[in-house]
Amino acid sequence: MLQYLLVLVVLAIALYVISAPLLSARRASAIASDDVRALEAARDSKLEEIRDAEMDMRTGKLSDEDYRAIDGSLRSEAVQILERLDDALTHEDAARAAEAAGDGARGPAGDGSTRGGTSADSTDDRLRSPL
Repeated sequence: MLQYLLVLVVLAIALYVISAPLLSARRASAIASDDVRALEAARDSKLEEIRDAEMDMRTGKLSDEDYRAIDGSLRSEAVQILERLDDALTHEDAARAAEAAGDGARGPAGDGSTRGGTSADSTDDRLRSPL
């Protein structure tokens, strides 16, 4: 009887040791997903602020000089948010790829990353798109 109990305890410990990395990867993925959602909300909010400033300038509420100062500040904040979002998405994609296929997953860039291009490229593209 004691032998069966000992075998059961050893199996439980082995199961815990084997499953711990899988469970922690899921927790990390959930945390990363929350970060991405928060950054996406911040991005959308900042883009709305940029649109509002443009509308204020067009309607005469802001002078050209004030608009340039506000627009430069808002766009630099937007760039920072987009860079952080790009990093978070890259990390989330890598975590998903590692979870789904193991650590040997390669992304579309062919260099082991999970996203093509650089964060500066994607940031520039997003800011150049029409608002």
